[in-house]
This record gives sequence, structure tokens and C-alpha cells, in this order.
Amino acid sequence: MSVNAEGRVIELYFDGSGYRNGYGLKGELPSEIGDLSKLDVIVIGGNPGLTGALPESIKNLSDLQVFNTDPGTNLCVPATLESWLNELYGKASGDGVDPMAACGDHEALLAFRSSTNYPEWNEKFRVGTFWEPGWQNSSPSGGPLNWPGLEWTDSSAVQRVTNITTGSYAATHRFWLDGTLPSELGNLTSLTTLDFNGEGKLQGPLPSTVVNLEALTYLDVTGTKICTPDDAAVKTWLPNLDEAKGLLPDCLGPYDLAAAKFNHSTPTDQGVPFQLSVTVENKGTGTSTPTKVTFTRSTDNVKDASDTDLGSENLAELAGDAEQTVSLEVRVDAVGAYWFYACIATDGRDADKSNDCTAPRKIEISDPNQVTGDRAVLTQLYATCNGSGWLKQRNWTSKLPLRRWAGVKTTNDGRVTELNLGDVGGNHLNCGSSGLPGNLAQLEMLEKMVFWGNDRIGGVIPSWINGTNFPNLVHLDLDATGLTGRIPDELGTLSNLEKLFIRDNGLTGEIPGSFSKLKKLKVFWAFGNELTGGLTPVVGMRNLESLQLNSNNLDGEIPDGLGKAKNLQELILYGNRLSGEIPVGVAGLRDLRTLDLSSNFLTGPIPPELGGLDDLIWLMLDENDLSGPIPSGLGDTSLKILRLNNNNLSGPIPVELGKLKDLEELNVAVNPGLRGEIPPEVLALNMHHFWSWATSLCVPRGGDFESYISRENWMGNACGETEPGFQIQLLFSPETPDDIRDAMESQAEYWMEILRDTEAPDLFGFEKPLCYGVRPWTLPSPIIDDVLVTIEYGEGEITSGGVCGLTDMFPHRIPYQGYADFDPAVTRDPHWLDIIARRLLGHALGFGEALWGPRGQLMDPSTSEQAPDTHVVSPRAEEAFDAAGGTSYTGPKIPLQQDGSNGQWRSSVFGSEIMSAAWSRSGHVPTSAVTLQALADLSYTVDLSYANPFALLSAAASAALGADESGWEAPPVVVSCRSRVQPDAGQEGLSTGLYPSPVRACAREF
Repeated sequence: MSVNAEGRVIELYFDGSGYRNGYGLKGELPSEIGDLSKLDVIVIGGNPGLTGALPESIKNLSDLQVFNTDPGTNLCVPATLESWLNELYGKASGDGVDPMAACGDHEALLAFRSSTNYPEWNEKFRVGTFWEPGWQNSSPSGGPLNWPGLEWTDSSAVQRVTNITTGSYAATHRFWLDGTLPSELGNLTSLTTLDFNGEGKLQGPLPSTVVNLEALTYLDVTGTKICTPDDAAVKTWLPNLDEAKGLLPDCLGPYDLAAAKFNHSTPTDQGVPFQLSVTVENKGTGTSTPTKVTFTRSTDNVKDASDTDLGSENLAELAGDAEQTVSLEVRVDAVGAYWFYACIATDGRDADKSNDCTAPRKIEISDPNQVTGDRAVLTQLYATCNGSGWLKQRNWTSKLPLRRWAGVKTTNDGRVTELNLGDVGGNHLNCGSSGLPGNLAQLEMLEKMVFWGNDRIGGVIPSWINGTNFPNLVHLDLDATGLTGRIPDELGTLSNLEKLFIRDNGLTGEIPGSFSKLKKLKVFWAFGNELTGGLTPVVGMRNLESLQLNSNNLDGEIPDGLGKAKNLQELILYGNRLSGEIPVGVAGLRDLRTLDLSSNFLTGPIPPELGGLDDLIWLMLDENDLSGPIPSGLGDTSLKILRLNNNNLSGPIPVELGKLKDLEELNVAVNPGLRGEIPPEVLALNMHHFWSWATSLCVPRGGDFESYISRENWMGNACGETEPGFQIQLLFSPETPDDIRDAMESQAEYWMEILRDTEAPDLFGFEKPLCYGVRPWTLPSPIIDDVLVTIEYGEGEITSGGVCGLTDMFPHRIPYQGYADFDPAVTRDPHWLDIIARRLLGHALGFGEALWGPRGQLMDPSTSEQAPDTHVVSPRAEEAFDAAGGTSYTGPKIPLQQDGSNGQWRSSVFGSEIMSAAWSRSGHVPTSAVTLQALADLSYTVDLSYANPFALLSAAASAALGADESGWEAPPVVVSCRSRVQPDAGQEGLSTGLYPSPVRACAREF
């Protein structure tokens, strides 16, 4: 939170960064937020606990400019605020104001989730496609605008659903919808496409409200049990669609089974009677009248004529919307699994088991006195690992069949096949220092074992997780469970394993050689550990589809044999210590969609053969030491993301990259050898992000130049010069007094004359100054020519200057953005203001630790506690230092003040000089050739004719300065410091009014 000088709140920052630690914002935005009338920035994205409609009072925030709510919140826009949010969005041109869902659409989606058994289909969707989170409200990166299967309008701040598609996911990304369509679906008035193809458990009539979907043109319910109601308005509406597929004939009526209300009583133990019941509802559709309900038992979940009818119950005639529940008492004498269902029939025909019956309900008949086998194993797990504190513990330790225990699935005879106790944030399993209990090895029928997110399980991966104990295991998930130590060789004996997740633990050592025997493994995720060694064991995994080993300490070369995993779609190895060249064998992975080898030590060229990967979408080779040209063949792929930044690539941008019509991001920054004009075919792509700074590439002027340099998230160099000579652009805070503005402008002219022959690139792509990016400032031009200095008055804790952005243009690593802070207590004497402005601009141009440190020039830097013989190595400046009398100086050259600032000439040697730590009260503060030559050693071209006559202090003068500073001022300027310097109460009556006390310094990184 930030306040102005009057103590009024102007900025709120609650960006949800703490959500994963459990303290994100929750609930609705209070109406009292409208009382913060000076508020101009609200950042609340990443807080999924924020829900409900925006309060009406938010319209009172007339100064609001930044309103960040996405991703991650579940707020929505009520109809009464839509015009307000669109107007705010228009003022900001979409910058800083996030789109939000209309409340009517959001409520309709929540109703859809509820009516289609969301907890079940969301879990299956998340597991079945591990890169999608489903329609969760709990993820900081979620929120309805990011839910999969939806498309939204994008022309305004208020978003409405235009497309709901679960059908296209049917092959590999099923939603597993189960239920009926809610009436709220009619609220989605912008909907054009509704596709539920293949969702076999979706049933019931189209809601009558579909007639409100005037924009709908395409409806596909093929493979579902959705039927056409006997509703004249709906039947008139259907022919108006461009295409309607898969609707069943008229729904049987007027009665229907409410399948979700088919239940049985408990207990369901051997020989004990129990009730089957079903609720029949009058839907008010159709003409035939069902008269009875028949209950049936089956030995499997398939309804057919061989099933056993248990009896029937007659139905009474029901009024519209009325319900009737009918029941039948049954008893089963044998332990086992059975399926029961109910059907309705009319006087005119028998029940059609395909459409007129509930889905079979599986019921386990158990022996209540037996606690052995798998039940005993799970009971001990509950007792050992804090079962009473689990989030998912429904029915655990009860006498119900194991399949009804939360997270457990079994065979028909009750053997455990799946144990899933993982969850976002964990399920609170705490097994103590011994880790998971060893008797879990008795679950030999287990096919899936999931503990992800339970970071207090701890210990090592047990060696009893092996192929002998678990011959059928296909899915093992130990992600984020607090595991340490080495990966046991025994995991490599799980011959049927298809998915292995061990990411985000503290695992060490090498990938076991036995892993080469995991021939059926399709998914291997072990990222976020401390693994070492090479990748050789992975070569044997010929059926891999996804390999993610990023963020470890793996080393050596990438094996060419990886190219034999022909089904590989994801190869993600970033953040390791891999070296050598990218093997050509990778180009043989024809199904590859994601290749991320960034942040390693790879060398050599980018293999041109990668251009043959037609399906490649993500290619990230950034932060390596790759060389050579960018292959033109990459234009023949399907790339959406291409990151090649921070390498040593050379040559031009291939014009063939212009064929990547789906390219969203291109990053070639920090490749000094890349040069030339960027082809117009590439610039014309609709990229969301394009970075080419710190290269010799440039955007040619003319044509659509103004459009290119104004695009959001485009950063690079402009060809040619905006203005001749070296330019310093100034950006003042609105509060800056006129006399300080005059001083800064005149001294900027002074430095521009000295540096007029310096060549620096003209940069574009900055929406706000880097130094004060949170302030709602606008740059004076979309191009920085050649350095931008931002001047703040009244906000800093000390008058200071420094650097906040370097060009990275080798060898011309000079600033393109700097800052100057003026404390209100600074002197307003015109002569001293000019001297201070000159000094601040010197620091903003790079004089001091900000450049000396990264360039290796700063030696023995001092701190506020330690004062070594700090100095800077600067050959040209050293010649000028000797010429000014420094040949007799016996210490290391050039000496700097030993107060922790590391950015001022030592006052006992230099005396009064513009960049010295002491100024003469006489007002004589020259700019010496030493200072100008120090800038020359920072790659500036300087005009030495502007150097003032200057000589270093004599020994006597230096001694006098140390003994009596009454004739000196300590400049109120220091780079890399925010500590406030207070006046010395014991030294008053100074003619300049400057701070007389020594400057206190502190460290600051840029």
C-alpha cells in the first residue's frame, strides 16, 4: 500500500504472491473501497479466494488508472458496472486494466459446473491432461477467463462466453461431464458454439431457456443422452441453427427418473436387508404416462435382458413439477459386488433400457466382521500418517466397502487398485520420520499410487516400491512430498510403469541406470530436485511422451539416442549444466511439440534439421552459448514461442520466420552478433511479445514504423538516429519545482555537448520508466534517444542519482535509463543546484559502482562497516590522474571514498571535484579530465576540451582537510544508497545550506 503526502491511499498491491502460503485475499470486495477517493492503482490478481460482483461504489474512484484482477480472481462485472469498466479500459487502451467476466455468464458457468458433477469431471480432467487445471477456483493462475474449453469475447473489458467445447477434447482431454444442462445456460446470450460431442453421461432435455441463445449457430450433442423436450418454443428454435447434431428424439414423459436421486440405505452387509429407492419427477413433457418402476440387479454394469428383476412399484399420477419416491427392500446373501438400476415403463410399452433407466449403481456387499488384507493395510496407513487430520478422509476406517473410502478404487472383489491421497496443497499426510509405512507393499494389485502435494511425508523413496511388490503399477506420483536422498534402483524394476512423477523434492544423486529398463514409461517428471550426472539412463525409455528434468544439476552432453523416443512430445531440460552441442537426433522426434533446453551451457549451432519438426510449438534455447545463424527452416514449423535470447548467435533474422503465422513470442535479445534490418514479413506477424534489444538488429524507419515501436511488449532498437548527437531525455515528476527543472535541463545540455559524439542505440518498447515503474507516468516518446533520466522530487530519502537500465550492447554497455532523486531539504541556491544537477547526471550516466562493478573495474569495495583501500581501475582516467599530480600517489589508483558508497573520488586526494566526496564552500567545484576519462573508459566518446583546470590536493591540504573540514561541504549525493542523511546539529550557519555531515552509504542492486 502507498499513500501520498496527505496520507491518502493511492496504491493497493495485493497480487496474491502469498496465496500458496495460505494467506491470499478471500471473499467479496467491500463496498467501502469506494471511499478511497484518491486511489489510482489496484493490483489484486492471483487471489482465487476473491469472489462475487464488483461493488457499485467502485465507480467513485475517479483517479483509478490501473485495475489488475487477472489471472486468478473469481470476481465478475455486474450489468450496472459494465459501461464503467469499458470506459476505464478504453482510457487505458487496455494497459493496466484487466478484462473480467460478466456476472451473468460467470453465474451460468458455475451452475453448469454444479449440474454436471464438477468435482468428478474436474479431477479426471486434471489427471488425464496433466498440463490443464480444470475449472478450479483455487489456483492463483486460474479464474473463469482461463478455464479450458471456453472462448470469450475480446473486444472490451467485459468478457462473455462465445464457445463451450468439451467435445473436441474427447480423444485425450475428456471432461467427463455427468448430469443435465442447467436452465442458467440461457444466460449466455453471446454463445455461438455449444459442443458436448462424446460426453456419454450428459443426459436429460435441452432446457427451455436455450431459446434465449440468439447468437448460437452450432450445437453438437452426439454420443450424449440429451433429448428434445416437448416444448413448442424449443422445437421452433432448433431449425434456426446452422447445424444441430446428435439430439435424441422426444424425451419420454411426462415422468422421468432423477438418476442422481437413485440411492440405497446402509449398511450393505451380507444377509442384511437394505432399501433401493428412486425419485420420479413429472417433467411436464411428452404424452405417454409411465405407470410403474422396476428395480433390477445385474452382475456387471451392462443393462441387458439377462438381468434379474427384483420387483416393481406402481406410480401415482403426479401434477406438474411434482415428485414421487418409490422404494423396494432387497437382501443379498453373498459377499461381492452387484449393480442395481431402476427403469420406468408405460401402459403402452416396456422400458427402453438405453434411455428409460438409471445408470447402474454398484453396491459392495461386505463381511462386517472382517478387517484383513487391503483393509488392514489402509487402516494402518490412516493410523500412522495422521489420518484424522486428512482433508480427504471420507469413510476411512468405516465398515463400508473400500471403494467408498475417499481416494480408493478397487476390483469387484475388493482389492485396492488405486490409492489417490494427493491434492493441491497436500492432504495433510504426516508419517513422521519413518515415512510411508512399509506394509503398503502388500497392495500388490495396485495400479495407481498418488501422494503428490503432501510435503510432510518426507524420508527417502522406499525401496519396497518395486516390480516384485507392484507388478501392475502404471502410475506413481510422489511430487512435492518432501523426499530426500537418492532415487533407489528398485524403481527401475516397475516394468509396467507408464507415469512417474517425483518433481519438487530434495532428491540427489544420479538417475539410476536401471531406469533404462522402463520400456513402457510415457511420462517422467523429476524437475525441481538436485539431481546430478548425465542423461544416459533416459535413452532406454523408447515410449516417452513427456520428459521434464529441468531445474536440477544434470551435466554432460544430451545423448543423441534421445531421438529414438519417437513418441516424445515434450523435452524440457532447462536450468541444468548440460554442455556440448544440440544433437541432430532430436530432429528425429517428429511428434515433438515442446523443446526447452534453456539456461544450460550448450555450444555450437542450432541444428538446421529442427526445421523438419512440423508440429513444434515451443522452442526455448535461450541463455546458452549457441553460435552461428538462426536456421531459416524454423519458418516451416508450427512455432508459437521462439526464445533464442542470451546466446552468441550471428547474422540476420531469416525472412522465412515470417511464415510463422501463429507466432506469439519471439525473443532474440542479447545476441550481439545478430545484425541488420528486421524483415517486414517478421514485423508483420501478430506477436504478443518481441524482444531484440542488445543486438545490432533494428526496426527500419518508414512504413509501419510507428505502429511497430508502439506495440505492447515489443522491445528493440530503431534503425538510424531520432536526433543527431548524444541525447539525454528528462522525465520530471509533476511535483518537481521549476528551479530544479531548469538546473537539470541546463546540465543535461552540458553533458550532451561533452558526449555528443557517443553512439548509442535508440531503444523502444518501454511503457513506463524502469526507475519508477509503479508510478502512472508516461514516457515523453516511445523511443529512448539515447538515455532517459527520471527525476523524482519529494519521494526519495536522500538526494541521489544512479542507473536503472543498461543497454547490454557490447562493448557499449552504457545506461539507457537513470534516475535523480531530490530531497525537499536540498539547497535552492542556483549555483549549487547546477553543481548538484551535474553530479546527479554523472551518476545517471554510469559513474560509480553500477557500471564499475559488473565490468570488473571496482576493487576492494567498502561498506559502512569496513573501509579497505577502495579504488577503480580506469586506464584513461589514471593518465589524467597522473597529469593532475598523481604520479607521487603511492596507493592503488584511482582512490575512491571509503564510506560504502563506492561511487565518489576520495576527498583527501581530490579535494573539491564534481564527483568527489567533498566540495569547497567557496563554490569552486570543477569537472576534471579524470572524471571525463572515467566516462571514456565506460565506452563514452568525450570532448576533453570541457575539462576544467584541476590539480589534486597537496599533502598539506589533504592533512588540513582531515583535521578541519570547516571549509568543505559533503555532497548530498551518493549512488547505490537510500539511507537518509541528516544535517549535523553541531555545524550550523553554513552559507549553502547543504548537509555538512559525512554521507552514509548503503548497498543497492540495479
